[in-house]
Amino acid sequence: VAHAAVDHDPGPGVVAGEIGLHLLHGLVLAALERRDDAIEAFNRELRTPDRGQIHSRQCVANTWYALGAVQQRRGDIRAANMAFERALHIAPGHLICMAALGRPIPDLDPKDPRSVDASVARAVFQTRAGRHAAAGNTYRTLLASSHVANAGWMLPVEPILHVTAHPDVWSDLLTVVQQRAI
Repeated sequence: VAHAAVDHDPGPGVVAGEIGLHLLHGLVLAALERRDDAIEAFNRELRTPDRGQIHSRQCVANTWYALGAVQQRRGDIRAANMAFERALHIAPGHLICMAALGRPIPDLDPKDPRSVDASVARAVFQTRAGRHAAAGNTYRTLLASSHVANAGWMLPVEPILHVTAHPDVWSDLLTVVQQRAI
């Protein structure tokens, strides 16, 4: 049933809101440690035809990033890095991919709309270096910022932060995110 809803094709000439559904499904599957299923969902997203939605390009880049993150968790660093590079080719300013590859993250003005991504990228960079507590503190600072009320929505399924692997670091932050969602 879930696949039927995700796979619905409204037909030619109809612009539907299905962009990113396979991506989101894959992120949830990855969070549940169903890595092979997650990879298949990401590949399905990458096979979805571009129907001209404004965020199509960013969705494809995010899908390559997520695919790379799951490949990295599987230990296939070569495939992971290729996926991250592919995402950067599509979206050269993809800060979280830059962090996944160990590249420096620029300091941005807190009012810059990319500042949330920069903070998440810093957390990803720290996680990549095995500094999970530091990543949690970076995210904690982000959530405490008054100007970013919706900054945490992605936390439960962010594939490199992989919060379920370190509940001691992330459980209080997940509670904050849950409370904001209500």
